[in-house]
Amino acid sequence: MATTEGIQSDTTQHQELADRLESIFAAHENPAPKAKTPTRRLVQPPAISNDPTDFLRASSVFGALRPDQIRMVLESGKLMTVGVGGYVFESGQDCDCALVIKSGVVEIMRPDEETDQPVPVAFLGRGETLGEIGVLAGGKHRSWALAPEGAELLRIEPPGFEYLLSAIPEFAVAFATTLARRLLGTAITLDRAGARSRHLEGSLEFFDLGTLIQSLLSSDVRSGHLLFRDSADNDIGELRIIRGSLRMARFRALDGEEAFYQFFVERMKGMRFSFYETDEDIAIEEGCQDLGNLSSMTLLMEAARLRDELDRARSESLVEPDRRLRRSAAKLDWPEPVTEPIARAIWTQAKNGTTLRRLVSELPCCEARTYMVLLAMIDSKMLF
Repeated sequence: MATTEGIQSDTTQHQELADRLESIFAAHENPAPKAKTPTRRLVQPPAISNDPTDFLRASSVFGALRPDQIRMVLESGKLMTVGVGGYVFESGQDCDCALVIKSGVVEIMRPDEETDQPVPVAFLGRGETLGEIGVLAGGKHRSWALAPEGAELLRIEPPGFEYLLSAIPEFAVAFATTLARRLLGTAITLDRAGARSRHLEGSLEFFDLGTLIQSLLSSDVRSGHLLFRDSADNDIGELRIIRGSLRMARFRALDGEEAFYQFFVERMKGMRFSFYETDEDIAIEEGCQDLGNLSSMTLLMEAARLRDELDRARSESLVEPDRRLRRSAAKLDWPEPVTEPIARAIWTQAKNGTTLRRLVSELPCCEARTYMVLLAMIDSKMLF
């Protein structure tokens, strides 16, 4: 039985959503006059370098070493390649080497507490290290390291690692600092916050978007830009993270909460992501919704719900993207206050005929909301 507090909480959430949608559509229908259109500042990826030691310079363990010392590190190991979907190591295998990621993204998985099945807990990228403690202490790996899209790593076996500790005092200090950080934190991602210029890049064909975002939000000191591009390398959208909090979302013409949801309902396979961590201040663009007052977990759960509802609605009643839609009722009679702004906008466009494709491209809300309201209006004989 629902509690009074639960009912009040749901009512408050519905009212907040209704207020946000009302303000979004009001701004869309009556835009404020602009003196000039601001130029959107696109985050530029780091310049590509041919230096074979650059990935070591990006490491929190090796990055502060001199060029000659970094060269020693490179010469102490061997480069190895892991194919698409291959394991760097698996739980139960011997800890027989330290690894530094040169390219690709490595997904760390640990057993789920309830099912004991491996689940993703972190993503590691260029310059980040694995197995450096086990190579000295021995023992077995307690996690899995998967390369969904393939990866290239520098493999340093125990003799080479021990030589570096004795030959380069600065490395020994950096390594001790890494151990101290891990003792102060309980999650693998807390230590990774010390990485220099953290960079993750891959295709959403191989990575789960929700898991990726949760991993990036796991440290309250991490700030950066998560960029998305299509197969033709066109800018699609961006998420901005400030000190572990999701603060801005942009997806094509959408921004804010609705843009965030669109990332999940859009067919994103084939699109590529790039995450660039930065110590510089990250601004929220003028006119964009600041997501800082919304729970990131609530946003993720709502995005998953909208995606599931859209998939179910599509399977049950398909509306062709270019089907011509017109009014079939004398007036709009919409019983749901929360989505009333969407129904009103669809009703306005349907006066002279419209299509699903046009509605999705023009209405300032995610496709799932548009599609489900449209289906309800057709079922209620308001449109045909």
